[in-house]
Amino acid sequence: MSQRVLACVTFHYAAARLGWLKQTLDCFAAYPCPVHLIILTNAYVADEASAIERAIPPGRFTQAEVRHVGGLQHPFELTWAHKPIIANEFSHNGDTHFIYVEDDILIPPEAFGYWVKHRPALDRRG
Repeated sequence: MSQRVLACVTFHYAAARLGWLKQTLDCFAAYPCPVHLIILTNAYVADEASAIERAIPPGRFTQAEVRHVGGLQHPFELTWAHKPIIANEFSHNGDTHFIYVEDDILIPPEAFGYWVKHRPALDRRG
């Protein structure tokens, strides 16, 4: 079965953290399968959104989006913004794997490959 990943990355905007975000996005760009990338952010100023878009490696994703999440009562609420994506988009678009990370978490292609390879052993154990 071929894999397709839907990756959601939360990024509470801070210009100083753009380097971390870029590392995370570069990591997903190296995956050996198609990746649909969604960056969820509190950034709503055009300059901030443009800075985030510039961190996305061009031509490496099947689709790459930056989505503004408004109405946050607390910055920690941004970490829950991916929940509707799981319910409304993941199960309907042919993706086989959903990955959620924050902007400073790396899951290298080798780690993803290891998980995919050994997951059937876990299935047998329920």
